[in-house]
Amino acid sequence: KHGSEAVWPYFYAGTMGPAQSLGTVVAAMERLRDRPDVHLVLVGDGIEREALRDQAARVGLARVTLHDRVQVSEVPRLIASADVSLVSLADEPLFRITLPSKVQATLACGGPLLAVAPGDAAAVAVASGAGVAVPPGDVDALAAAVRDLADSPRERLAELRRAARAYYETTLSETINADVLARILRDAAGQGRVAP
Repeated sequence: KHGSEAVWPYFYAGTMGPAQSLGTVVAAMERLRDRPDVHLVLVGDGIEREALRDQAARVGLARVTLHDRVQVSEVPRLIASADVSLVSLADEPLFRITLPSKVQATLACGGPLLAVAPGDAAAVAVASGAGVAVPPGDVDALAAAVRDLADSPRERLAELRRAARAYYETTLSETINADVLARILRDAAGQGRVAP
């Protein structure tokens, strides 16, 4: 298990706006005051960035780091160095049928996934075996999930990493989906439909 001397980072990269509902993520850190080993790293920019910085300052959370945007090429390294990567979306109808690209990117990099999101993003986090999902806006559930992951033996995190990469390769990879799309197009062409 991780000791309190170690830093257990969980990581988010991307837009910081209302759609991402990152205020919940910062609020969950307040519930984890007794865990100085847990550190939240938010990388990116957006209209909520200053509000998130102010929220963290108000609750005195020295364990929340807001980092400027980085080059896209750096993101895989950051995912690999984090203990878990975060996907956060507000509970809106559109987001229940949306799979953010960061889900695929995290799984492709073999990153454990913590989805604070509705619908497809949450379903993939669980179905992949690569992580856990909590309802958007549920600060207590998020804090409990972070606590559970931080208390996990390193081997569990290694298993989540293996599951992430395996799910990506068998379900979401370009190669797999190119074959699926080709099959769909062949089937449609074989039915001899002609557009009016």
